[in-house]
Amino acid sequence: MHSGDCFINNTISNTSIPESICRLCPQIIPYEAIAYVYLTLAIVGFLTNGLALYDLWRAEKTTTVTFVVNIVASDLMLCCSLPFRVAYYWHSAQWAQESSMCTLAKFTTISLFYINLYCNMLFLLWTSVNRYVSVVRPKLPLLRLFKRARVCRLLCAFTWVAAIVVIIGTISRNIAKNKTVAANCFDHIVNANRHRYNTTHVIGVTVFFLILVLMLAFYALLVYHLHLIQRSSLVGRGQRGSLKVRRKILASVVLFVACFLPYHLERILLLTSDTGDCRWQETQYKVKNCTILLAALSCCLHPLLHLALRSRCCRARAETHGRAANSCTDAGHTVTHANISLSAILDAPPGEGWDSRGHQPDRGGGQLAGCLAP
Repeated sequence: MHSGDCFINNTISNTSIPESICRLCPQIIPYEAIAYVYLTLAIVGFLTNGLALYDLWRAEKTTTVTFVVNIVASDLMLCCSLPFRVAYYWHSAQWAQESSMCTLAKFTTISLFYINLYCNMLFLLWTSVNRYVSVVRPKLPLLRLFKRARVCRLLCAFTWVAAIVVIIGTISRNIAKNKTVAANCFDHIVNANRHRYNTTHVIGVTVFFLILVLMLAFYALLVYHLHLIQRSSLVGRGQRGSLKVRRKILASVVLFVACFLPYHLERILLLTSDTGDCRWQETQYKVKNCTILLAALSCCLHPLLHLALRSRCCRARAETHGRAANSCTDAGHTVTHANISLSAILDAPPGEGWDSRGHQPDRGGGQLAGCLAP
């Protein structure tokens, strides 16, 4: 890598209006440090996602598990791209712009990053809808489809195909249009032809905030419904089960926001910034690298959260099973062990929703169907 900062501010006038050109070159210390961070993420990501996949393989095959398996698969895909990103940071200053290694590294890291980013967000949205339907609206015809295993598998397949086709097509088209001449693979003009990407950035930001709003809405309605169950329960211990579910939901939402929101806020800054201010473009490029790193961190945090929540449930499972018998009595509307299945019902089979009194309309007794997946 080059040592020091190669930052050039030129002015050209191919048209009647002079245009400021901002060219960035790599800095040896920060970019080599980032490369080691990505290498660590790749190793940890492969290990944790492998453990999560093994745990899911042993778990009951519910619709929620279907979505979580696809999240793990998406994270593993991102882990596979991280070695290419490491190689890019280490060697791109020596690669020629038109070399096969430069093209492979750029295409692999960019395409797999965006496929993982938007597939993960959609799978997390489908999971929130699935949990909402399981508890609040089990009889609603349209949303009830989210509790059917075949429909969920088809939805996941459609999500993969749509994301891959749109993202690969967009990246390929942008690469074909980008004729900027650079000294090496890393060296690039950060504001050349930037207007061509504005539509792509606007669509990406819009999709993110739409998913975020929908996911928050479904989880808010779910938490409110659990609050009604807790308030109408005659047993104080029901608060503990409701609190556990709320913590799991909060953890999922916080992870989503912490990993994905900074990147899309940076996209908004990119759309509104002055392309001729090269110092600002340099700062923004560094911010972009940090937000991409945060988004990539999700490939480790997702499986770690899943394993942490599963391990807590497993430690309490023996005690919980011992208290599971005769959990509900419809005659007196009394919940004797309200804390045993608030998290379990979110993975229950189709039709096993719970009403605001903590009762199961379709089946008389409580059923432990596993823990709430992250």
